[in-house]
Amino acid sequence: MAPKDAIMFSDVGNNQPWIEEFWSSEVRGTHFTAGGFAAMGFGVSGVLGAKLARPDTTCINVCGDGGFLMMPHAVATAVQYNLPAVWIIMNNYAIGY
Repeated sequence: MAPKDAIMFSDVGNNQPWIEEFWSSEVRGTHFTAGGFAAMGFGVSGVLGAKLARPDTTCINVCGDGGFLMMPHAVATAVQYNLPAVWIIMNNYAIGY
């Protein structure tokens, strides 16, 4: 269970409706979603920006496997700058299937 002030990025794709259904933000301005048609993978790197801005806050991104694979360099950036972000990857073995 995430802390009340955790920052959530719900990436573009089939995972968006799941986050909207099951994630409740108790603190205003802690849930970020592109909504509608947007670039897959925005949350994968966006969560790193949130972690830089609020280093003491848990920062989470939920994305599909396709969105995560659009931004693989974000993992290298997180390691290089010691940014302990959380990525939850929903694997359906396809982009939009």
